[in-house]
Order: sequence, then C-alpha cells, then structure tokens
Amino acid sequence: MTLGDIIKEYRQAHSLSMEEFSRYSGLSKAYISLLEKNKHPKTGKPIIPSLYTIRRVGVALGMSFDDLFSKLDNDYLVEINENGPGDIDKLEYARKPQPHKTAYNLVIEQIPSFSDKQLQTLILYLQKMLEARQILKESAGEVSDLLGSDER
Repeated sequence: MTLGDIIKEYRQAHSLSMEEFSRYSGLSKAYISLLEKNKHPKTGKPIIPSLYTIRRVGVALGMSFDDLFSKLDNDYLVEINENGPGDIDKLEYARKPQPHKTAYNLVIEQIPSFSDKQLQTLILYLQKMLEARQILKESAGEVSDLLGSDER
C-alpha cells in the first residue's frame, strides 16, 4: 500500500474529511490530497513522502512509526533526508533532487543496528512471507490445473 492508500482507508473508515485529518497530522490538506492521489499534478510522478511525513501520519492514525512503515509496499519510495522541509512537506522541496530509497533498502541498512529481539521478529516476518508466497504459488498451480482439466 502507499501512504495515501492508508490515509484514505483510515479517513473513510472513520468518516474524516481531509481537513480534519490535516489537523490531526499537522500536514496540509493539499499535501494529504497529493498523498492520496499519489501523483504530482505537474510531473505526474508518484509523491515521495519523507520520514517526517510518515511519522506525522502515524501520529494521526494512532500507530507507531514501525507499524505504519511495515504496511507500506516494499518498493515504496521514501525520502530519507531527515533535514526535510521543517514542519510541513512543501512542494518546492519535493522538486529538488533528493536521495530516495525503497522501504526494503531502509530496512536492510538498519539490520546491523537491530537488537536480538528485532532480528528475531524480522526473521519470523520473513518466514511468514515465504510461507504465504508458497501458499500463493500452490494455489496458482491448483487453479492452473483446474483450468487445464476444463479445457480437455
């Protein structure tokens, strides 16, 4: 999921307007709209939120940064410059070239600093992902077998 998908889903589930979510998060209504659309109006490129933005959204959702970050797609780009635009993400800032990394790369870079408990949690998470992937592959094979037998 993108950050905008998560925001929109939450707003709809809690009957919140963008303006109300803006007050809770401290982000502008216009920026929340851009996040939800995940498209820059001038360039058509996806919006790349900063770590600051993710933290602000987490506060509004009542979620920890880690929980919110884990919901983002593995290939979702995130702005890693901590010296961001201050208290609100500005479009002018988004126009400047910035170092972007995927959520996956950010996690991989942090592994050396993980505690034993964090590493165990990561390993369990990866094992569950592998199990889910295997189930999906097996299900796809069964569907393929069923389709193949119908055609005979």
